[in-house]
Amino acid sequence: MDPVGFGLRYRAMHADEQEWEDWKAAYPDAGIRADVQVTLEGSGLID
Repeated sequence: MDPVGFGLRYRAMHADEQEWEDWKAAYPDAGIRADVQVTLEGSGLID
């Protein structure tokens, strides 16, 4: 799973098939951290 799309960007910049296979093997072990701040401006129901 690649919800951010890092793999698509990597694939676009590295066309070599072996590099792509190396990426797919390394990605699951990559230390990726995201810090997110959210401000709720309202609440309600969606019908």
